Amino acid sequence: MHKSWRWFFIGRLAVLLAFTPEVRAAEATAPSLRAEPADTKRALLAPRVSSAPEPVDATAIRWYGYQTLIADASTVALLASAENLNNGSLAYAGLASYLLASPIIHGLHHQPSTAAGSFLLRLGLPVLLGAVGMGLAGSDCHTDDCGLNEAAGAAIGIVAGAMGASVIDMAFLAREPLRRPGGVSVAFLPTQQGATLAMGGRF
Repeated sequence: MHKSWRWFFIGRLAVLLAFTPEVRAAEATAPSLRAEPADTKRALLAPRVSSAPEPVDATAIRWYGYQTLIADASTVALLASAENLNNGSLAYAGLASYLLASPIIHGLHHQPSTAAGSFLLRLGLPVLLGAVGMGLAGSDCHTDDCGLNEAAGAAIGIVAGAMGASVIDMAFLAREPLRRPGGVSVAFLPTQQGATLAMGGRF
């Protein structure tokens, strides 16, 4: 009887010693079964979203000509102040405002080609009409005051060209296409079985 109990305990001990290394190896090769920290789980389950840029709707146009009109009104105020105060610095500031303020406004609205066109229009149209006015004023002049007549005609042409450029810029160039909200969004959502791809958007 004592021999049978002794052989029973020896067999149980041998079984335990045989299976202990396999259990330890299984625990070492299966770290994913252990509890993960809460921060790691949140990082894995956080969606990764990439959105496409907002599409431009070419059919919808927004007018911002009132901004160029305000800039030109400031230019007139500077030039009037320069005339009243006989201040050359204000005159140069007014000229720079006339040539650059509206192109800068177009650039801020992401319209670089319109900004370049505005600058060329504001520079070229007064020069063109000034030359036409000077030619017309001096064409029929046969007196000693032809130079004054030509200067007056050039001044009238320059002022008319500047006013015309301002109106054209305000009414026709100061327009931009609207951007529609939305677009396409792609999200990758990690799960326990793998990952899920989700797409959505507004069209």
